[in-house]
Amino acid sequence: MAGPAAGAGPGLRAERGNAGAVSRLSEAARPAMNASRARGGDMRLACLMLGSAALSMAAAPPAGAQDAWTTQPIRLVVPASAGGSMDQMVRPLAAVMSRLSGQTFIVDNRSGGAGVLAREFVAGAPPDGTVFLLGSVHELTRLALTPNLPHPLTGPDFVPMAKIATMPNLVVVKAGGGLDDIAELVAKGKQGSKGISYGVGSIGNLQHLAGITFAQSAGAHMVAIPYKGSAPALKDLAGGQIDVLFDTMPAASTFVREGRLRALAVTSASRSPLFPDVPTLKELGFPRMVLGTWYGVFAPSKLPRDIADAVMDLLNRALMDPEIQRMWPEWGSEKPTRQSRAEFAEFVRDEARRWQDAVSQSGIKVE
Repeated sequence: MAGPAAGAGPGLRAERGNAGAVSRLSEAARPAMNASRARGGDMRLACLMLGSAALSMAAAPPAGAQDAWTTQPIRLVVPASAGGSMDQMVRPLAAVMSRLSGQTFIVDNRSGGAGVLAREFVAGAPPDGTVFLLGSVHELTRLALTPNLPHPLTGPDFVPMAKIATMPNLVVVKAGGGLDDIAELVAKGKQGSKGISYGVGSIGNLQHLAGITFAQSAGAHMVAIPYKGSAPALKDLAGGQIDVLFDTMPAASTFVREGRLRALAVTSASRSPLFPDVPTLKELGFPRMVLGTWYGVFAPSKLPRDIADAVMDLLNRALMDPEIQRMWPEWGSEKPTRQSRAEFAEFVRDEARRWQDAVSQSGIKVE
């Protein structure tokens, strides 16, 4: 026992001596170590701050999502079948609105009933900003021709939000179908009792009114063939089932470019930049045939003011988006401009009076 204890003594003293040296070294190095710890603390704090910022960025909503008024999908209800001009223009607009807001906008096609099915659905929807109606000039020409339609755009069920597009119509026939100009179309309408068959996206819409007006002006016999939107009418025209269509520029121009249809005339006051070689009906001697199509967004009338303001802001930003500003003229539509709800409401009132007066003065009736 004594041996080991004695042998261990010098070792213990040596360890204590080293410990003293270490202790003295620690005291000498303490300021530097404290500084290092401080720097390490700063580094840890910086790392925590960066981590927190990264988490915040990862959790951050898309630009504009802080102004979202709902987390539910938002329906843009189109009173026509897929593939027509309204449907063709609403889909990219919905995509841009989704991108800008972080919300989900979907296109809901509800064709049939001359627009009644779509209007009835939106009129009965909760006014919470999840359902909107795509209205158009067709609703107002139809109202002028048949005043007792349920849920009219100008009635108490809806409030106008914004006009999204304005464009002329094309007078189109089947390519290679034997009708090469307006004179030949008129001549066919004056031969025999069969007359000219023309497609209409729905009874009483602008295409229908255009056909009646053209028949009156030309002294030709024309028979309207109703469809659920212009998309099936365009297909039948290309297939030779009907003779002519007064269709909106976006959808009709696609068929013309593909060589399936031939454009005989345009309904604007001046020639379209897209088809500079196609004459206007006005220059061909039909001054009453200066007319065009517009589309707009309507909301349930009891939509809260704050939601209406948010929707209007988003619509204006979407319409000013470079993608929409480029795409609309390529489809024959005017470039959209910023607008207010009050401006669009006044426009809708003026349009309703315009078509009521036109129908009254011309004596046009839907049989």
